[in-house]
Amino acid sequence: MEIVLINFGGTDDNKALINSKNNLNGLSYLVLALYSMFIFLQVVSNSSWHFFIRLGNLVSPLSRINIVILMIMFAVSCLREWNVKQFIGTAILFAFLLAYYFKYSSNFFSIFLASILVGMSIEPMKLLRIDFYARLVAVSFIVLLSLLNILPRNGGAGVYTGFYYSVFSYGFTWSSILGYLIFIIFVEFILLFRVRHLILFVVITLYAIFQLSIGYMTGFIGGALGIILLILSHRKFHQFSRATLLLYPCLFSLTVYVSFWFNQSSENWSFWNNLISLRMPIWQYYVQNWPINLFGNSIPSQNNIISGSVIGHGALDGGYIYFLMKYGLLAILVIYALIIAAYYTKKEVGQTSNDVFWIFCILSVLSAFSETSPFLVYFSPFAFLLGSATFYREDSKNNDIKYWKETNLTHE
Repeated sequence: MEIVLINFGGTDDNKALINSKNNLNGLSYLVLALYSMFIFLQVVSNSSWHFFIRLGNLVSPLSRINIVILMIMFAVSCLREWNVKQFIGTAILFAFLLAYYFKYSSNFFSIFLASILVGMSIEPMKLLRIDFYARLVAVSFIVLLSLLNILPRNGGAGVYTGFYYSVFSYGFTWSSILGYLIFIIFVEFILLFRVRHLILFVVITLYAIFQLSIGYMTGFIGGALGIILLILSHRKFHQFSRATLLLYPCLFSLTVYVSFWFNQSSENWSFWNNLISLRMPIWQYYVQNWPINLFGNSIPSQNNIISGSVIGHGALDGGYIYFLMKYGLLAILVIYALIIAAYYTKKEVGQTSNDVFWIFCILSVLSAFSETSPFLVYFSPFAFLLGSATFYREDSKNNDIKYWKETNLTHE
């Protein structure tokens, strides 16, 4: 439907209004271009690139170039039209961001908060689509370099990373890194594109084979769960938001309970510990050595605590336990408060965007029990999507219609 701007005061006012909207569209395209660049560099920074290619300051996702691009994105996104909800949300989140920055300098929770602020200016479906292409290109680029023997395809990586468990996997320094990135790309694909059943079957089969080949069961199970949730959405099941609201506090509470009450000598505990890849004694180690508090702890880096005397060589996996120990109860509560805010925003957006967001949210909340990756920007668009779904101001019902016209072929 074409929108006609009518102004009885004269054509000059109409032209000014049209030019203003064109400028805003130009800024939104600039934000999306910067977002694509940011995601590409985040993935590259999380690979073995900096060990073998001396090009760019891409030592880690917190490298200066990544922070600068994120700051530029935020500055450009601030030039949009604002509403009261966005203004209040930005003021509160920016205050938290500064507080954590002054306490910990560059840190993953400040990046998480900054990503939410940027996500406010991007329509949810468009954000997920851009993330899919940017992440797919970045991962394919690193994998291609490994196939060309420019980056290592396999072999021990501990000498380079200083981390005991590091093993090269198609250009990345751990199979779990590549596995989770592929998981995110797969979930975005099945949520975004309506393709023929044969194509979908081939994609699912290849995905399952790959995740099993690298031994990443979280990705395999997560992919299967994503398919189940997608089928439920097609059967008009729309209770994903309530499930997320329940799962987040339950899984967080379970994490804390396990950390305090795990008993190494118990056979029952040993069974569950094996089920989540021996994470329980590691969680307990951190809880026993650093107190749980509101703002977190300055915990030494993994390179300083990987000696054989430290349980699990210091590998702290799990989004809830990692953010709790590093950034405190406040970080856990802020994320949950944003999920609650997104829940009460759900009636303002179209059903398609709503289902896609909550399916992605459920998968993120579930995988955060055993993986830190969902809460880390270089692994997942969860933070950006949370800001977009909660604060984006445009009516998404019309966007849903436009979305289905722009995506691939319908199911047959």
